[in-house]
Amino acid sequence: GGLLGPPCAPAYVWRPLAPGRPRAMEVHGSQVRLAWMGTSDQNGQVIATYTVHIRFWSTAARPQDNNDVQQHSLVVEAVLCEEFGSGDDGTALCAQVGGLCLGYAYSFAVQAAAGHEPWPTSESSEPVIMGCP
Repeated sequence: GGLLGPPCAPAYVWRPLAPGRPRAMEVHGSQVRLAWMGTSDQNGQVIATYTVHIRFWSTAARPQDNNDVQQHSLVVEAVLCEEFGSGDDGTALCAQVGGLCLGYAYSFAVQAAAGHEPWPTSESSEPVIMGCP
């Protein structure tokens, strides 16, 4: 048996990628400035709208005590973040997250919030402890 016809070109299948792991660049009062490597849509455009998934716990509690860990999410508009640097792995983005309480530790993960598809979520940041002002 021979070939049934000329070989087809391989199909390109796009899949969404998770953004980079966020880092706390600056803590000021009850706010933290996060930076991460952004992700792109099917057209190669950098996505600017992200859901920030926040986990937090009292610094008096042990983080292993999952009963004490609370969760919250909010949508932010990210901006280009020059000082974080950009490279082959994407475009650096920054966003402010406010309303954080002193005496709590926070970790952050980011997820693109474009369109109707579910996007993968980044790894969680290192914990950020909101100390005394």
